[in-house]
Amino acid sequence: MCSSGHYCPQGTWRGTQHPCPAGTYGTRLGNSRVEDCTACPAGAFCPTGTSKPVLCPIGTYRMEHGAGVAADCVPCPGGYYCPDLGTVTPRTCGAGNFSDQGSASCLPCSVGHYCASEHTSREVMLLAMICPAGLRCPEGQAVAPEANANSCPRGFYCPQGDTGSDAKPCPNGTYGKQKGLSSAEECSLCPAGKYCYRAGAEPSGIPHPTGDCPLGFNCPPGTGFPFSFPCTPGFFWDNSSAEDEDRCKPCPAGYYCDSPAMTEPKACPVGFYCGEGSSKPEPCPEGTYSNKKGLSGPSECSPCGHGFYCAAPGQTGPSGPCKAGFYCQGRALTALPTDGVTGDVCPAGTYCPPGSPLPIPCPPGTYSNVSGLRSLGQCLDCPPGLYCDGTNTRAPSGPCEPGYYCTGGAKSALQHVVMEGHYSSAGAFKPELCPLGSFQPDRGQSHCRDCPEGAFCNEIGLAEAQPCPKGHFCLGGSSLPLPCPVGMYTDMLGAGSCKPCPAGRYCSMAGLTEPEGPCQPGYYCSQGSSSSSPVGLLFGDLCQPGYYCPAGTTHPKEMACPAGTWNGQRGAQDATWCLPCPPGFFCSMSGQDAPVGLCAQGYYCTGGAKTAKPEDGVTGDVCPRGHFCPAGSAAPSPCPSGEYSNATGQDKCFPCPAGFHCPKGLRRRCPPGFYCPQRTGISFYPCPPGTFNPSYGLSQAERCQKCPAGMFCGDWGLSSPSGPCWPGFFCTAGASVPNPDGATNTSSGGPCPPGHFCPAGSSIPQQCPVGTYSDRPYMWQESSCMACPSGHYCSSAALTAPSGRCSAGFYCLAGASSPSPPGVWEAGGPCPVSHFCPEGASFPLACLAGTYNNLTRQAACFPCAAGYYCPENTTSYSVNPCPAGFYCPKGTRFATEFPCPRGYFNPDPMTQSLDSCLPCPPGHYCGKENLTAPSGECDAGWFCISAAWTSQPFDLDNYTSANCLCPATATGGKCIAGFYCPRGSPEPLPCHPGFYCNASGLSVPSGECTAGFYCKGGAVLPNPTDDVTGNICPAGTYCTAGSAEPKLCPAGTFSSLPGRRTLSECQPCPSGFYCEGPGLSAPTGECWEGYYCDNQQRPVTDVTLYPCPQGFYCPPGTKRSTQYSCPVGTFGPRQKLKTVKECQSCPPGKYCELSGLAAPTGDCAEGFWCRIGARVRNPQDGESGFPCPPGHYCPEGAPHPLKCPPGTWSGSEGRRSLQDCQPCPGGHYCNSSGQRAPTGHCSPGYYCVSRAQTPTPTDGLSGAPCPLGHFCPLGSRSPEPCPAGSYMPQTHGEECHACPEGEYCVPGEQPEPCPQGSSVPKIPLPFWRMNVQLATIALPALLLPLSFHVLKALITHKMGAAWCLTVSPVSETYKLCAAAVLSKNVFRRIDVADIKHDG
Repeated sequence: MCSSGHYCPQGTWRGTQHPCPAGTYGTRLGNSRVEDCTACPAGAFCPTGTSKPVLCPIGTYRMEHGAGVAADCVPCPGGYYCPDLGTVTPRTCGAGNFSDQGSASCLPCSVGHYCASEHTSREVMLLAMICPAGLRCPEGQAVAPEANANSCPRGFYCPQGDTGSDAKPCPNGTYGKQKGLSSAEECSLCPAGKYCYRAGAEPSGIPHPTGDCPLGFNCPPGTGFPFSFPCTPGFFWDNSSAEDEDRCKPCPAGYYCDSPAMTEPKACPVGFYCGEGSSKPEPCPEGTYSNKKGLSGPSECSPCGHGFYCAAPGQTGPSGPCKAGFYCQGRALTALPTDGVTGDVCPAGTYCPPGSPLPIPCPPGTYSNVSGLRSLGQCLDCPPGLYCDGTNTRAPSGPCEPGYYCTGGAKSALQHVVMEGHYSSAGAFKPELCPLGSFQPDRGQSHCRDCPEGAFCNEIGLAEAQPCPKGHFCLGGSSLPLPCPVGMYTDMLGAGSCKPCPAGRYCSMAGLTEPEGPCQPGYYCSQGSSSSSPVGLLFGDLCQPGYYCPAGTTHPKEMACPAGTWNGQRGAQDATWCLPCPPGFFCSMSGQDAPVGLCAQGYYCTGGAKTAKPEDGVTGDVCPRGHFCPAGSAAPSPCPSGEYSNATGQDKCFPCPAGFHCPKGLRRRCPPGFYCPQRTGISFYPCPPGTFNPSYGLSQAERCQKCPAGMFCGDWGLSSPSGPCWPGFFCTAGASVPNPDGATNTSSGGPCPPGHFCPAGSSIPQQCPVGTYSDRPYMWQESSCMACPSGHYCSSAALTAPSGRCSAGFYCLAGASSPSPPGVWEAGGPCPVSHFCPEGASFPLACLAGTYNNLTRQAACFPCAAGYYCPENTTSYSVNPCPAGFYCPKGTRFATEFPCPRGYFNPDPMTQSLDSCLPCPPGHYCGKENLTAPSGECDAGWFCISAAWTSQPFDLDNYTSANCLCPATATGGKCIAGFYCPRGSPEPLPCHPGFYCNASGLSVPSGECTAGFYCKGGAVLPNPTDDVTGNICPAGTYCTAGSAEPKLCPAGTFSSLPGRRTLSECQPCPSGFYCEGPGLSAPTGECWEGYYCDNQQRPVTDVTLYPCPQGFYCPPGTKRSTQYSCPVGTFGPRQKLKTVKECQSCPPGKYCELSGLAAPTGDCAEGFWCRIGARVRNPQDGESGFPCPPGHYCPEGAPHPLKCPPGTWSGSEGRRSLQDCQPCPGGHYCNSSGQRAPTGHCSPGYYCVSRAQTPTPTDGLSGAPCPLGHFCPLGSRSPEPCPAGSYMPQTHGEECHACPEGEYCVPGEQPEPCPQGSSVPKIPLPFWRMNVQLATIALPALLLPLSFHVLKALITHKMGAAWCLTVSPVSETYKLCAAAVLSKNVFRRIDVADIKHDG
């Protein structure tokens, strides 16, 4: 079978032998003839052998059939777009858009152009629709710009639109206060004292100066960035300066300016002074201070005052108060003065708190026996129970008097009187509280009183008894009150008994002062009730049925429910519990617990009825008409629908008869429009739509009358027809609507049909007459039938449309009845000469201009011949030849219709096409239409290529290269910015480097490039920023006027801002930073740690040349060599220190008094120990050092305290040398180094002279063992010989032995036997008084223990004190001795016999 896209005539030997020719296609199989191939449709092309047309690609179209190749698809013309495959007709872009040839879509009109046509092409937009300079055409501009609507906004300038840019903001340093600026030169220079600046990638316009120059900065005319010209350190910004005067003034005396751009000098801080022009404050010298700001010189610093010390320079006040324990008289350099001139240690008997100018004596009531007291609290208070009545006493004066007590620090024996509720004895140190059950109302008493009857004493220490409270009773001697029992109360103070609770009230708790309240509602309470809600109790119960009990009820039948109510429950609380007698019942008595009975027949009881036949209308009444009431009715029952009752007091209703209706139990006649069968109630039956009933009493639906023809009955229940049928409709008998549709009920009428009219009340439609027609339904009058329109004819009646159109060559007036009327009397006629009448003509049409006709009965006119023109109603063209300067193609309408356009000329007459017009030669222009020769040469400032139609052509304003004159149709243009053109220029000349051409139409360059910018060549602006023709001088460079390229800022400077104009605008590298090479936009970096960068002296380009000096450290960014001092207490021996942690703490034994030291200041003062980090020679803060501790001595510069050697000790601070260590005293030993006190007493059997290092010395210098005949008790300074009557036969003796009985002992000798006949001698007591030590040895030798009484008689108080010191403190004898001494008994004589007896 023949393939699709092919045809196979007879004799074909294969299916693809004969393809369908190009421009056709065949979708079917088996075509036998070439005619079976179908012409290719519009919007597609069909190559040879096509079985299916190929759609034209997007961006092309094809309006004709038969395209054979893709090239037959025409590119979419400019100003149109073809968005789909197979486009047949291009679509217009519309105003505000444009497109190129072959576009699939349109683009919004470009910025700087406008697209006022519905089909603007890119070429027309770029060459002809250019926004003039000073106006702004945003993207999508759809109309030609106007001065008001499109004026360039304030703060911007708008160059001519062919530059391709939108409104440009006025450059920084300028502003635009007016609308419509066309170039940057028209922007006003920013005035002095103001700045004009906008930042960002798309900065906004500057309509006025941005603001006042910021505080601390200068703003000369043309200032853009506001922070370009700061005031330098040592200067400040003075707002009071004149406008043309430099506002940076030297810092005044008493102030300093330490940073750039200062707006207000800083007041010189306290502790410092500042001369004029100071950039930093200087410290007040050592020994002075300043507590005021604004000093201008060192003479204004104040000297240090009394009670304070000043240790360092630059102080805002004294270093601090004098240390406690010392006093400072004035100009002290240390808190611990010991020179006696500026101060000293506080002497014994006084105390010195911090900041003492002089010692203060301890006050009465205290005492002190040591020096260096630091506060009043260190003066010892007199002990409790004792008093001290003088100043600087060393012991208490005596015990406190009876009736008083002394708590400590008493100045008198009557320190505190015993208060009420207390008592005390002699020597008391606190008062005693009165016990429970007693009280004491007076002061200074020794005992307490018993609590009286009728009161109670429930606390210790009472000053008066408390009365028994209400609700309680108290017996005599009570310590607590007893509460009244349950069911009773008392409302009196001191009551002995309680009252019973009254009837109607209750007392449920003990201790009540009055009844708690009334009995609860629903209960009754008799006398003595202990419950508010008693149930089944002797004193109360629940309320009985038929009664109610409000709060406080005293008996059960106090309140009865009234007649007409009842209550069947116990515990009713108020009258609301008495229920109204229920509907349908009656209650005839009070106090009832149920209703009496049912309401009577023919009556109803609504509630609360007191009788079975109520007639009050409130509790019930007689049954009304239209209702019925059986026995027990709560309300009258209405008769059911269809029944009635015409009398009162009925107990049933009767059925309604036919022809009547019975609403609400009453009988009525059936009204007109309705019918009523038997038992009709409130809802009677209406006659249906289409019928009506004019009479009363109708009983059946069949008796409703049918609606008459021409009328309608449109509702239920009508007593007459609703009205006539509406105009435009017809109604037959029984119609139910005024506008029947003819479909719902075809027998009742319908709308008036086309070709007819129906007045109101029509029963049948009426025909439109001959010569008219009606093509619409619902017409209601004959005038609604339209006359046959001109150009048509109507040949019969009842037409719904004209019969047809008037024949070609004829014209038909309104009402024509024939398609070819013979003359005007027949409402039309044949078409006359010089006119034409197409089919359906309503009158003859004159031949249009460009056509002619010399025949009658013609349907069309003939086109005018080429080379001629035909005005309207022309019969012959030969009389109108085409004049010279014009051309006349076929159909030309008038002589000047086709003039040779501007840019062309034509000297010959009777020409037929545009090709006859010659283009204006290069360098010339043809300034108007229909020229026979060029108008003249092109103006200076413009260039002309060919066919120029003005001396200032504008269709090539985007010309950029002399080697490209595109597009080919361009005639020339204005010499654009960046170029200049002399008169007759065939092409623009580019602007020279270093110069700019800032406007179009220049014949010479505009001038030199502005300072702060550079121009490479072809620059449009004096300050170009496109980076092609030039740019703003970049950061790190400067550009003088006329610069072709930027110049680098030299090493040691930088420029962070673009647009620098001179070398002086390159900023010096700021201190703390370094600038390593030329052309920097910012400092190379922060100064390295360990180095400083002081650019105040010279620019720093090499950091390594400025190492941090000794005594200082330099973190990153250090500005000065002395900016960061090693603090007081440290020093820096090396260069290049980086942090304060690298400053070394002052070593032990040294002190570092100032900051910034390269080595310690010196050695620590003798008598002091400087630890690590000492700041003064005599530290006392306990952290960096302190006075040399007890047990040690500290020579000058000692790295640590040196211990006093064994055999010596030191009990106070500040020892300076070994000589200050005290020898160990006699009777004691010091066995180690660094002792603050002797180690202890010399051992018994040894004696210690001085510097003993052991309790048992044997060297013979510091001590030795006790020799023969001597004794050495504990703590002996030297050996004591044995007294008479004793002996010691060996060394190391602790005490001498008593001479044995029967022997006698001479000092230093062995015992000898007593001569024969001798006895123990009586030794008189005065001997013992004079030989106390002997007595203590002799008496024990007699084996008689010393009792208290013996010792009391033996010694006196005065001599006993000295003797007791020789007795061992741990012995029993010492205790007895002390007691005897304190007893102060008078001495009496005793003998040995007395002692024996006492023993």
